[in-house]
Amino acid sequence: MTAEPVAGRRFRWPGVGTLGPAEFVVSLYLLAGLMVLVLAALLLEGNGPKAIRVGLSAVAHLAILVGGSRTRLRAVSPLKPAPLLLFVLAGSGAGLVSGLARVDPMLQLVVTQTVAAGLLLGGFHGFTVRAWRRLRERTVGAA
Repeated sequence: MTAEPVAGRRFRWPGVGTLGPAEFVVSLYLLAGLMVLVLAALLLEGNGPKAIRVGLSAVAHLAILVGGSRTRLRAVSPLKPAPLLLFVLAGSGAGLVSGLARVDPMLQLVVTQTVAAGLLLGGFHGFTVRAWRRLRERTVGAA
């Protein structure tokens, strides 16, 4: 199943629909590829429980981003960048899943991990997508 460009810089997948600006979609591909490498490294080290936790977190992060972007596309222009709040919520969801998937989850650790993942993972992903978009616009605009 391959993505095909549609009007503007959005991508459409059969059965998934439109997911928004190209840099957002590319960031999802890169994140999924990175997770495959991380999971392979964890499994090669023999750290199965951590691999499961990281895998579940990655699925939660990507699911929230895809679901949130599809919902946002119905209400807002599809060529606008995804709001930073969507990335923070996705990071928080990943942190929550990771905290709850621990062998012995403690409330304080789960809450701390949820907030930290939202700010660090989600914030970094959101700022990276925005920075890439600005860099791409400057580069293409200058050509």
